[in-house]
Amino acid sequence: MNTELQSAQAALIYDYDCKVEKSKKTIKSELIELLDNSIRAGQELAEISNGKRIAWLRDNVPSITPEKCKAYLGIAATHAKRIDHTIDHRQLLMLGIIDGKQSDEDWRDNKDNAKPQWLAWAGKLCGFVNVTTKQRPLTEWTDTEKEVVRLQLKPIADFYRQLEQ
Repeated sequence: MNTELQSAQAALIYDYDCKVEKSKKTIKSELIELLDNSIRAGQELAEISNGKRIAWLRDNVPSITPEKCKAYLGIAATHAKRIDHTIDHRQLLMLGIIDGKQSDEDWRDNKDNAKPQWLAWAGKLCGFVNVTTKQRPLTEWTDTEKEVVRLQLKPIADFYRQLEQ
């Protein structure tokens, strides 16, 4: 390839890369704002009695459907439970940011229901461990408590090692 073509191609690639980086900054900023507003909406919705919430929304904020209400409440609850407040795939699905439709080759296809259950279970376990160790750090546990939990988690640790192979 001649040097003029290489220079032109390099300039195009550089230009595309600059646009990607600019878009990432914009998207990240907007995504943080989106989730912050979703969390705050969920926190406000949680203040309304569960039995009256849907009727109240229908009368006062009809643009919020029961599904959207559930999404806001779920996002706020997840945010409150997570130490690191990370954004996850489920939150983006709930907000309609990403499409929940599955491709034929998607590992989450409905033929094997065990996979999503495993993911949900693993996520709950991680959340429980994070909350528990935040409330009572491992350094405060007795040797007996540590040993009991270690023995209970051993099959999970063995399973994890198999996944890494």
